[in-house]
Amino acid sequence: ISEFTELTLVANLPLTDLKRLTWLSSEQESSHMFVPEQKAATNTTIRLIPMQIRTFNVLVQ
Repeated sequence: ISEFTELTLVANLPLTDLKRLTWLSSEQESSHMFVPEQKAATNTTIRLIPMQIRTFNVLVQ
């Protein structure tokens, strides 16, 4: 693997370019759920946790 990029689940956009909409609910709370930011992968080992689906574009040479 010489290069890989994590994509959105439908694989139409790099995950780093994803911008989610946020709005206030009737209780004036943000609709955005906090998701801890993941560090950029520096090697080719990807760890998946239960119930997690990830999509990658991989260049193999």
